[in-house]
Amino acid sequence: ITGLSQSRNVQVVSTQRLHDILKLLGREGQKRIGRTIATQVAQKSNAKWMLLGTILETTPHLIMTTQLIEVTTGQVTSAARIQGKNGEDIFVLSDSLTAKISDDLSWPVRDDLASTGAAQRKTNSLDAYRYYLEAVDAFYRYDGTATFAALRKAREFDSTFAMVYYLAASCQWLWYANADTVNIAKAVKYSDKATQVERLYIESMQSLIVADYPQGIALLERLVARYPDEKDAYQLLGICYGRLHQLQKSTDYYLKTLELDSLFADGYAVLIHNLFNLGDYDKSIW
Repeated sequence: ITGLSQSRNVQVVSTQRLHDILKLLGREGQKRIGRTIATQVAQKSNAKWMLLGTILETTPHLIMTTQLIEVTTGQVTSAARIQGKNGEDIFVLSDSLTAKISDDLSWPVRDDLASTGAAQRKTNSLDAYRYYLEAVDAFYRYDGTATFAALRKAREFDSTFAMVYYLAASCQWLWYANADTVNIAKAVKYSDKATQVERLYIESMQSLIVADYPQGIALLERLVARYPDEKDAYQLLGICYGRLHQLQKSTDYYLKTLELDSLFADGYAVLIHNLFNLGDYDKSIW
């Protein structure tokens, strides 16, 4: 997802969107996704292709096998088997896989993915990345204690991981209305290793924290124009307009979040508040 989403030739379904669809299918929290479930998720997301694969550890090597499958026909478009060299890590294999998929689909990979090589990845530490993903999971469960605990662990393994600082600053702004300028400054400092979508999140939060809503909104609108299934960005836009007391615009963006995730409880909670204050009591009750 990280590598291929940098390409101008394809729109990649985001991790959050995949989790939202799993939730709609009653598969939330499922760790192992087989081909049948993956196909259902792909169909729900209107994807043309899906990528299935396995990661095998055969000390001292890592082997990644993948199949790129056309969703409507079930036909395997391409298959790959990539073996890491002695001492090579899983991130390098992912970079190789990104290039392999792009070659198989005849995409002009050189220009599109020049900045997504191993040297530019978001973190060198698999442990840092694992704890970051734990923090993200806790964040979506509104578990502040677990979120900050996982972020602290991630920083222990990689103190230059931009998204760890971004998430910490975002939690402070979203949950406690605190302007965490220290963490967002570190996110900006280390954002050279972040992806394009992550940099837009970081830059928008840098503006929002200091109440520069016009700039923050402009960056978020640029983000959703390029990545239209980023539910978090629509939610942030809804929050911004809510804090600016522009409740109709806030409502419009929260409706976008519900188009992506009809089980998004927080979206309904905000809509109840917005519609009530707009005088639309019947819809608020509904």
